[in-house]
Amino acid sequence: MREVIEEGVIQNFEFTYELCWKFMVRWISQEIPPEEPFPRTKRDIFRTAARYGLIRDQKPWFRYVEAHYMTSHAYDRKKAETVLAIVGEFLSDAKGFYREIEVVNV
Repeated sequence: MREVIEEGVIQNFEFTYELCWKFMVRWISQEIPPEEPFPRTKRDIFRTAARYGLIRDQKPWFRYVEAHYMTSHAYDRKKAETVLAIVGEFLSDAKGFYREIEVVNV
């Protein structure tokens, strides 16, 4: 039973992570000045999002990229434990991102 719940938590992490970074891309594409170079990598996206105040710090998001990559490859217990260890921090950062999006889109 525990494994089923953990798998659900990991799937929700994957889904929510995807929504977050894709929404960052969308916001950046609509809001940054056209003369500013568009971010080319996910790390660049997170740096830009931090610069514009969408997220507090890009460094945790770099870890989330790596965790997300782990989930898209073959499942093993060690990878699952690594991802599960950061889910609480990710949830807090994702909520922070959501709050900032609400503020900047008013």
